[in-house]
Amino acid sequence: MVKRTDLIRKIQKEARANGRAFQLVRNSGDHEIWSLEGTSVSIPRYTEINERTGEGIYWTLDSKRGKDWWR
Repeated sequence: MVKRTDLIRKIQKEARANGRAFQLVRNSGDHEIWSLEGTSVSIPRYTEINERTGEGIYWTLDSKRGKDWWR
């Protein structure tokens, strides 16, 4: 399990290091919609997120950051 706050913090830190912004777009029920350079991801509002879901979020952002940037 991955803590939701750690996942968001890791993406924001990587984005800031490269002069980009990972920002909250809107709240949508049990999920939040976040955006990085036009690529949107849905992040569940649970304290802990399943590893596979976390990797899926990272994988979605690979197109903006490069393959396996999060490993």
